[in-house]
Amino acid sequence: MARENPSKRVSLRNKASVSRPLPSMRPTIPLQVKKKTRQSMKHSLFINKIEKSSAPSARSRRRKAKAAQNSLITGLESLADALPSGALDGSINFTPASSKATGKGREEGVGRKSMKSRPGAMKRKEGVVKSECERFGKNLAIMQTGAIAGATERGGGTWAALRGFIEGTMEKKEEFVKTD
Repeated sequence: MARENPSKRVSLRNKASVSRPLPSMRPTIPLQVKKKTRQSMKHSLFINKIEKSSAPSARSRRRKAKAAQNSLITGLESLADALPSGALDGSINFTPASSKATGKGREEGVGRKSMKSRPGAMKRKEGVVKSECERFGKNLAIMQTGAIAGATERGGGTWAALRGFIEGTMEKKEEFVKTD
């Protein structure tokens, strides 16, 4: 009879086979993810991001609501009815009521800032405004001195005088000038 060695160790292979069952040959993931499905998943995530970003934020909704409150909804007929009969004499001041009542017309800057500021833009603007004021003053002086007094003497009135002044100062091409 062979002697048994009580201190003999159990091999690791035997321990593993006894303690745990063998793993199954099937993978735990039911299907392999193919390239086409990965691409479609990526695409759908991208589309969701775009749709989410294009959805109006709370800030833009507030801005739209504020603009809707400030806008007037009316037709030309109601505006014409609201005007007094003597509106054409120029004695009525047509300042918008919202800016008059609140005094915020200037501070809000509504519709006044159309372009971003660039270096030197204010100097250019000042130069243009100054030259336009000078030109306007010269033209007004010419009209006041009576250079176009002939138009008013003929009975045409102020509109005829203005028309005559514009025709006199306007640049004309030779093709369009009528020869008498």
